[in-house]
Amino acid sequence: MLKVIWTHNAINGVYYGMYDKDTSSIVHIVDPDDREGLMYKTGDPEYVDEKDIQKILNWDKDEAFPFYTHKTQEYGWICTSGAWFKNSAGEITGLVIVEYTLFDLVFQSIFFVLHYLFIVSIVTVFLSIFARRYLKKTLAKPINDVAEAAQCYVRDRQAGVTRSDHFSNLDIATGDELENLSNVMAQMEEDMSGYIDDLTEMTAKQERAQAEMNFAAMIQKGALPGVFPAFPDRNEFDIYATMEPAKEVGGDFYDFFLTDEDHLCMIIADVSDKGIPAAMFMMSSLTALRYNAMMGKTPCQILTDANATICAGNKEKMFVTVWLGILEISTGKITASNAGHEIPVLNLTGEKFELFKRKHKFAIGVIPGLKYEQYEIELMPGSSIFVYTDGVPEATNSDGKRMGIAPMVNALNEEPKASPSRLVRNVREEVSRFVGDAEQFDDLTMLCLLYHGKESPGDG
Repeated sequence: MLKVIWTHNAINGVYYGMYDKDTSSIVHIVDPDDREGLMYKTGDPEYVDEKDIQKILNWDKDEAFPFYTHKTQEYGWICTSGAWFKNSAGEITGLVIVEYTLFDLVFQSIFFVLHYLFIVSIVTVFLSIFARRYLKKTLAKPINDVAEAAQCYVRDRQAGVTRSDHFSNLDIATGDELENLSNVMAQMEEDMSGYIDDLTEMTAKQERAQAEMNFAAMIQKGALPGVFPAFPDRNEFDIYATMEPAKEVGGDFYDFFLTDEDHLCMIIADVSDKGIPAAMFMMSSLTALRYNAMMGKTPCQILTDANATICAGNKEKMFVTVWLGILEISTGKITASNAGHEIPVLNLTGEKFELFKRKHKFAIGVIPGLKYEQYEIELMPGSSIFVYTDGVPEATNSDGKRMGIAPMVNALNEEPKASPSRLVRNVREEVSRFVGDAEQFDDLTMLCLLYHGKESPGDG
């Protein structure tokens, strides 16, 4: 039996013996180790430390097996454990001793850990492959299909081809927001085509074009958040935004939405063109950004993946500058990424707005495969952030002079502790004073957030 235990449990030794208190040794009775020079014969003593052997002699059967460690010349450090046998009179009649070198124990532990990590790595690789294929099928492909349909719509409209099935021909049956978006776009295209057909019978070409622009402007305006206060049940922050197109349909857009209960995503962007093509490009860009954000990605990954989607079908060579930030509401930390957009203006102390200069990369839609970077902003209660498109500093008066950044920052600092709506209004009034009677040639888009934290918002 002892030999079976020894050979099947990868231990260094097991034997049966008696403890001789007079010589402080264990007298071997049975030793299954028959290797030459290693086997103890019956009656051979093995000296032990009395304090160590007492741990085994005083063992309580209701407790775990006792053990002690000691160093030997043959095996180095050894861990010894054992149990006693008693007769009916309660006297110890023998001891079973088990020995295991600590080197083997450590080796087996390392082997187990490496084996475990190997299995975990294999499982992780297979799960990653499965997840990637699943996401590509259920998310990436539908988004690409919607973006490609929008690009086809732009091309056909520019070429004068009248079709109303760009989105209705899409086979998107995901059962979620993507399917709903596809249906909304199909209905929008159908309504727009029907509206244009009706106008064709009643008005001239110029009137039809104007009506199309007005309808597109209505759709564009409806795609952007326009109800304020936007989150009346959230006291941790206040946000306000506005977009004024230079023409009926602009290329600027903004967006903000909660990705979960503790994260607010903010987007402001500027498409390189104006009119209907820019509006459709805006919708496809907004779709790519919004749905990548709802997947819980970081700002730099959102811009990277949106850039890949847009570059894949961007035959018109349009591009869009984007600033995207995600506010962690509970801490005030903003993680942001900038794709060729204007520099944000921050009021971190509640006393003064200043430019927050950080490096940024090219606009989205320019370079396929471009990897974007991100940075962090720490907001305290009372801090504000103001983002805008280039139509604000590049507002031009009748003499052809541009307003510039400084007057915009000065307008913010007129009331640095004011509400976001008031701050945006102050900047808009400064633009109006500077431009005077000159015609607006670029879109004016602004977004401002005031962070309250856990404190109640003030009256400013």
